[in-house]
Amino acid sequence: MIQTVTQSGCVLAILLVLAIGVRADEPAEKPNTYAVAFDALWVEMDAKYSYFSLKPDVDWNQIRETYRPRCAAAKSDAEFVETLRECLSSLKDMHVWIKTSSGRVSTHSVPWRRNWNSTVIAHDLTQVVECGKFAIVGRTRTDGFGCVLIVEQSEATEENVKLTVKAIERIADAPAFIVDLRSGCSGGDELLSRRIASAFNEKERVYAANRYRVRMKGHALGPIISRALPAGKHPITRPVACLVGHKCMSSGEALVLMFDSLPHATTIGVRTRGSSGKPRVFALPGLDIKVGFSSWFALTPPPDHKPFEGVGIEPNIEVNAPAQAYEKSDPTWQKGLAHLREQLK
Repeated sequence: MIQTVTQSGCVLAILLVLAIGVRADEPAEKPNTYAVAFDALWVEMDAKYSYFSLKPDVDWNQIRETYRPRCAAAKSDAEFVETLRECLSSLKDMHVWIKTSSGRVSTHSVPWRRNWNSTVIAHDLTQVVECGKFAIVGRTRTDGFGCVLIVEQSEATEENVKLTVKAIERIADAPAFIVDLRSGCSGGDELLSRRIASAFNEKERVYAANRYRVRMKGHALGPIISRALPAGKHPITRPVACLVGHKCMSSGEALVLMFDSLPHATTIGVRTRGSSGKPRVFALPGLDIKVGFSSWFALTPPPDHKPFEGVGIEPNIEVNAPAQAYEKSDPTWQKGLAHLREQLK
């Protein structure tokens, strides 16, 4: 009797296995790691990526239909990353990037055009104070104008920013100032950089604005949020020529907007690159891969509140000189000096 029951149980087990189409010893199918990671990123960006409204040609749903199967079919992390890079490149956003254990992978780039000559500037400066790798402060030889040259905005630290502000204050008696942002302002800590502009600001001023996504249909944006430049402790309100260029982007463009907000400052040069995103970093589940993407919608200050992503910020005075003009000279630097001389007449 016991033997009969046991045999019947075995028969039922075999029939059950045949019915569901797997062997009893076969493990359950594992989720596709790359598909899971792609889905998580797509949902995150669908809810929080800030510039969909500026990209009417981007069909985010269609992008999912096109690239999810390809990502899911990847045979390695390298193949997955390359497919994801191709997918995200459709956004044409320099603040969308992929970070792996091997480094950072860009999805889009806008080449910048050099509009400065470092040799000319160095020859024209005296009493130079080097503030770490962040900035140089000095005076121009002929006119005695104060000069602040941002060497590398991303190198800003509490220590070298304080050193820069002190160096500026020591030459506060200069008749005017030239602030050169052209070569070194392609991103960094906006709050630290803000202290440089505050050294020339006597009262709080709104210099920029931004919006964030809200969880609504249609990739909606939330209310406008203003960003203000605090007044400096010992503000210098003499004429300022702020030199700008196409390399200026991200927090560098915020610094351009700070000086543009000062009534005694004039921006001179060419339009900036047009890329400000305050990137949000998302870790892909199951993988040692992260993706950064723009989280805010950058705007100029009131009353215009114009977006400048992909457009850039136009200077008050344009110096439209060809690239070869900067091989032995610096037309923008010369225009800045000439403008200050005119202001002092």
